[in-house]
Amino acid sequence: MKLSFNRRFLALLVALTLILGMFIMPQITPAKADTLPTDRYYDYSDGIALAAESETINYARKETTNYELPYGVPSYYPVDMLNACGPVAGGIVVGYYDKYFENLIPNFTAYFAVNGRYRGMNSNYVLPMLQEMYTLMRTNVDDVGVSQADCLNGLETFVENKGLSLTYSSVKSSTFIDSAYINAINNMQPVLIFAESIDLYGLYVYDGYDYFSFLQSSQAHIVVGYGYRTIRYYDANDNLFRTDNYLMVSSGWSSHSLGFVKVNNSSWMNAAYAVEVN
Repeated sequence: MKLSFNRRFLALLVALTLILGMFIMPQITPAKADTLPTDRYYDYSDGIALAAESETINYARKETTNYELPYGVPSYYPVDMLNACGPVAGGIVVGYYDKYFENLIPNFTAYFAVNGRYRGMNSNYVLPMLQEMYTLMRTNVDDVGVSQADCLNGLETFVENKGLSLTYSSVKSSTFIDSAYINAINNMQPVLIFAESIDLYGLYVYDGYDYFSFLQSSQAHIVVGYGYRTIRYYDANDNLFRTDNYLMVSSGWSSHSLGFVKVNNSSWMNAAYAVEVN
């Protein structure tokens, strides 16, 4: 009889534990993009451990092919926000589309009406938008910076809260010399680029030579692509001796805000998404 009682007591205890667990255990709701990688993106404003270099390319003539959003994209950067490259990249996309949907940044005109170019940082309107994006992307909640999923979900939530819809399309390929990225630019869509590291070039054009400044950040970073450039260099005998391919990006840094990223391959890139808002 004592053994039978113990068994009944144990069964009752297990049942009570299961019932209590239904009320005590937190309910978990899957994220919209919970199957994406969990890498963190956390580069500071202007990067960390930047190594400056330069290169001069002499030529007899050159050919340049451009695919570019007609007026580029804004150059925003974090202000008093740590590890904020995700919110800033999302904010750059929002600033770009604010030209077409002006309620995205209320009471603010994101571009200059006289020439169509985008305005820079604004503490009264752009900064609050970036701070809201910072919260929606859960920046520094689970770890430093943002995950790819939180970045994409936060930007989508921000846009949906304004009564609009957002669509992502992957444009990453093994070489990145690919029609998908160029098609996105031709379709007036900026591209969110998730990078393991960034090598950013500044281009200065002179008579007979190009001068490139070079900045390198070893930290995971998010930038916004707004164009693609191919440069072909020819010598005095009109022989092609060099071809370089670059993405044109808004870096999210307060200095060197716009630049070029060389794309001989895409090993440095974790993901890239064209962003459409409508």
